[in-house]
Amino acid sequence: MSTVNLPINVPEKKKAEMIDSVVRQHGYTDTVDDGNGNMISNPVTKNQWFKRTVINFLRESWRGHRVKETQANRQAIIDEINDIDIR
Repeated sequence: MSTVNLPINVPEKKKAEMIDSVVRQHGYTDTVDDGNGNMISNPVTKNQWFKRTVINFLRESWRGHRVKETQANRQAIIDEINDIDIR
């Protein structure tokens, strides 16, 4: 498996603001329920959440494209079969 490295160049003074805005928009909270009704510090860091959010975005975008591509190919095959004149 090969790796794709996707650097995101953001000025250092804007990095924290960008990460914070993305993770908040995608449901990150500083505290989470521990399962017993107690609120604890989120064990997932903002950086980890950000990375997961970006990876999920890429996967969903690719998946959506592949599904559309597959549907188009399926329709082309159906049309091709339907165009066969069988008597």
